[in-house]
Amino acid sequence: MKLKIAVVGPSQSGKTSLTNVLGKESITVENSTSGSKIPYYPTRAVRIVDLSMTVILGSKKQKFDTEVQLWEVGGDPRLKTIWPGIQKDSDGIIIIYKTLEESQVNDASALHMQFLTHSNSGLSPAQCLIIGNNFRGMRELGPQKIIGISQRVRHIAVNVEDDTNYLREEFNNFITGVAQIIYEKERLH
Repeated sequence: MKLKIAVVGPSQSGKTSLTNVLGKESITVENSTSGSKIPYYPTRAVRIVDLSMTVILGSKKQKFDTEVQLWEVGGDPRLKTIWPGIQKDSDGIIIIYKTLEESQVNDASALHMQFLTHSNSGLSPAQCLIIGNNFRGMRELGPQKIIGISQRVRHIAVNVEDDTNYLREEFNNFITGVAQIIYEKERLH
């Protein structure tokens, strides 16, 4: 089984860190002489991260090797023109935003509406995961209210860089749910 998952969010919301953690790539690069982090470089358009996992589906608990492509989309609003291409054939969407920035909460609401509510992608709320990203040194906050989301949309708050085990657990549950939906659709056809 192959799944295409779009990863969207405002600029500097943590999309690259998220896809790196989920793709098990290094998330922090330090300069060996000064100890400083490499400066932020925004994703220019789309970056695809491939990963493999096994999911257990169906009443018979069958194991499926699953290839997942995370399509990380740069947060620049000028990239709206490529959104239809990202949405095409997507099996799920992850929306990430910084919980402490009101403008990012608003942008996440707009992305939810664009990619799920007002989209002809055919994605159900269960095929969406919203992540409120809390950064290091911040007190833990619950996810901010995203306007118009269904109760069936999973919405979590996590520090993407520090709480990788919880993040991977939530991602695995999300992917298993998406795979189950795709499996059921394919079984019916």
